[in-house]
Amino acid sequence: MSGPLTRETWLDVRATAIRLGRELLGPAWSDEILNRDDETGRTVSDIRKDFYKVLSSGEVTAQIDDGSGRIPLDALMASHFAFDIDISINRVWLPEYGHPWTCMVNAHELDLFLKKYRQTRHGYQAEEQRRSACLTWLQEQMRHPKVKPKNGYRKEAMSRFGISGRAFDNVWTQAAANASSDWAKAGRMKSHRK
Repeated sequence: MSGPLTRETWLDVRATAIRLGRELLGPAWSDEILNRDDETGRTVSDIRKDFYKVLSSGEVTAQIDDGSGRIPLDALMASHFAFDIDISINRVWLPEYGHPWTCMVNAHELDLFLKKYRQTRHGYQAEEQRRSACLTWLQEQMRHPKVKPKNGYRKEAMSRFGISGRAFDNVWTQAAANASSDWAKAGRMKSHRK
């Protein structure tokens, strides 16, 4: 992926973190969140975890530059324990070198990666988004007659939204409270055959 490093196609460390934060928090995102201390800012910590996942995946092209020319960032190098992403100075630190490097991430590949792995995001907000999406889906299902037992819906929701069985049970209880009585009843559905 060579070509000029433009703001439209390549994102620096901070712009990548902002994109990850917007994906994580949605409308609750504010760029000021990145100014929090890494050790106390849970959201910033979640963004950093996702950033490491992006760079070490091998699915998103990243280029680094120490001032002497850009080179591709190898996914193995990004997964090294000493590799560090420093959002505050908009740089990365490589294990073999004692100075920070600029890092540019391919914006299009990042967007594809985020879409592909949306259900596996880190952090409380991402989990809450999955539960919310499950609730919306389940409420839509509950507008119609029940066609399978609760466990069938549980398996589908766990696969579709990446939530736990316990989270599904909580969502089920919430959705069933506003549904017809058939949905709140335990057990199999009654057969309509006579």
